Amino acid sequence: MIFDLKTTLPAGIPTRFIARQHRFTTDTHWKLGAVLADGAERKHIALVRALPQERQVRLTMRGPNPHNFFTLLRDGVEVTLQRFPGLDVRRWLPCPGHDGNPCDYLFEYDRILRAIEHGTEVTAVQCQETFEDVSVGELLYGLHWITNDRVITRIDELADQIRAEFASAQKP
Repeated sequence: MIFDLKTTLPAGIPTRFIARQHRFTTDTHWKLGAVLADGAERKHIALVRALPQERQVRLTMRGPNPHNFFTLLRDGVEVTLQRFPGLDVRRWLPCPGHDGNPCDYLFEYDRILRAIEHGTEVTAVQCQETFEDVSVGELLYGLHWITNDRVITRIDELADQIRAEFASAQKP
């Protein structure tokens, strides 16, 4: 996600964010950025960079299921930005690319959310660079629509496991 500011990037943004997210440190950080990871296994890696010349903060995530870690770190960026009243921030999501080829198009995050909240089922949006459809799930959660069945199966498995554990805990 790209956090695009209309004004000069306040000096405290990167350092406050890095300090707030210290529990995820990989001991790789510098004045304008950091590499962060979650848990002991460090399956998910994040790169946060402040780019003062571009008036941006960029949060990039990699891993097998990055959504939860991304949401946690994005919230940290949002809280940090709120400490500076009056900032006009636009949020952008980079296009994930097409057929293995990168794409430079940026989707406006708030527009994607409005499309979803509109009430009709929106599963894809059109990339204005290539005019190909991009999965909304892939943009927002890093999940492509072809993974839906696997995700639902895994959710069902976890729900069954929780029910079984709850039932065994209820037995005298």
